[in-house]
Amino acid sequence: MKYTNPIVKGFYPDPSVCFANGKFYLVCSSFQYFPGVPLFESDDLVNWTVHGTIFVASAAGAAKWGNNSWAPAVAYKEIAGKMKFFVYFANSGNGIGLAVAKKICELHGGDIKIKYTYGTIK
Repeated sequence: MKYTNPIVKGFYPDPSVCFANGKFYLVCSSFQYFPGVPLFESDDLVNWTVHGTIFVASAAGAAKWGNNSWAPAVAYKEIAGKMKFFVYFANSGNGIGLAVAKKICELHGGDIKIKYTYGTIK
């Protein structure tokens, strides 16, 4: 397969990728240029499609206590017999947040569950 770097064009620093249900999912920082955490999907790690934005921190996001979100990490794990997506994100020096959903589309579709503890994740 032929590809050209960068595979995701534009300003998308701090990428994190996970594999779930036959697809790859990538989240990255967007800083002040676009609020939220961009979410991409790929079948082959070369061709990526924007799958939406996860609005985690800020007044527009689910975590109203947060001012911003950067350096996210995405994971897909089985917890208590159920598969779930997890997106961890830093909120400047104010700690780390965690968004949890059963389906990746739920992370950018509105109803996401945010867990947060100041400075640590429990």
